[in-house]
Amino acid sequence: MFNLKVMLGGTFDPIHLGHLHIADVVAQHLSQPIEFLPCRHPAYKTAPSTSIEQRITMLQLALEPHTHFHLNLFEINHPTLQSTYDTFKALKQDNPHQTYAFIIGSDSLETFHSWDHWTDLSKLIHCIVVNRTAHRLTCPTILQDYFEWTHNPEALTQHTSGQLLHLQAPHQPISSSYIRAHIHKVKTETQLPQSVWHYIQQEGLY
Repeated sequence: MFNLKVMLGGTFDPIHLGHLHIADVVAQHLSQPIEFLPCRHPAYKTAPSTSIEQRITMLQLALEPHTHFHLNLFEINHPTLQSTYDTFKALKQDNPHQTYAFIIGSDSLETFHSWDHWTDLSKLIHCIVVNRTAHRLTCPTILQDYFEWTHNPEALTQHTSGQLLHLQAPHQPISSSYIRAHIHKVKTETQLPQSVWHYIQQEGLY
């Protein structure tokens, strides 16, 4: 049995109920706490309109009521990290005996082969793909030589890396980009934790 640490990465601009729901689904299936890993510089998105400090504050507010969710500022505190591969390479160098699982959405599964050093990344982590759609997922052919597709959460503690765990979650079409646009247009939002929405109003964000 390997000691497992489960992480959910993202820009979290802002963190919303969809993020919390995905983390809750994974936590329940694995009986593991979830670490939220905000990035300093999103690799494939435009720069956030909010500051790092504002994104961290929103995360702290959202996670505070959840004892099984924790904030991990590793990427924030290491500004030279450029990719998910860089992050987990550095994490493994700091703690070689730690096993890591990284949560991704079904959309990221389809583009995973375009990630920086993705084949090397498969030797550092497990992936947990959370499907929030009604469509049936299968492991993309290009990934099959590097990841083992599984529906068994225990597989993540039986191997050090290379497992691709598929979990199904209820459909929740929520995105940070939609929330930002909605706030800008109508100045109201219901898909956020109340504490986060109050902070956004207080700071005049988006």
